[in-house]
Amino acid sequence: GTNAALLERNRAAFNAFVAERGDLECAPAEHGITAFPRWSGGDTQQLDDLLRERYDASVVAGRWFEMPDHFRVGFALPEADFSEALNRLGAALDKLK
Repeated sequence: GTNAALLERNRAAFNAFVAERGDLECAPAEHGITAFPRWSGGDTQQLDDLLRERYDASVVAGRWFEMPDHFRVGFALPEADFSEALNRLGAALDKLK
């Protein structure tokens, strides 16, 4: 199974990331392997498209959950990979401002 300590570290990194961004809203991630932040930029499909095209990364666009301004982030990645994923997500969000 996935290491609980790893998930805890990734959730903490995600919570810090969200806290620094004015364009994301999300209750602090405390449990589970995913979070579902809301993006102020609108339909998150454009975010996923940009991540896939330019950053070799992806999120799950909220349209799949009938919440197009949200996206799903998974925490079950090795810590270094998750940290890099947050860097790429931040870069893509900045590009879409």
